[in-house]
Amino acid sequence: MKLTALHPDDKPVSTKVLYTGEGAVIALSIKANQTLKEHMTKVPATLICVSGMGTYNEANESIEMSSGCVVQIAPEVMHSVTAITDCQFLLIKQG
Repeated sequence: MKLTALHPDDKPVSTKVLYTGEGAVIALSIKANQTLKEHMTKVPATLICVSGMGTYNEANESIEMSSGCVVQIAPEVMHSVTAITDCQFLLIKQG
């Protein structure tokens, strides 16, 4: 199964929980020119770009992401993710 098959075509931003337990793994799909709105995580997290191009944004910093790029997200840091092209991400939250 492809990650794209987990998400409805009509949603600009879509999440699907793949695993929960000691932490969580979440598949995230963001359509081109759309943004996962600014938010915080309470636990450390790792964002992995599986396909597409986007930016991870926090405070005054933007990190361009493409397939294979990884960003560590610290707890209690406001951040957002914007897709330049249709993107697929995996978000791993530590337990």
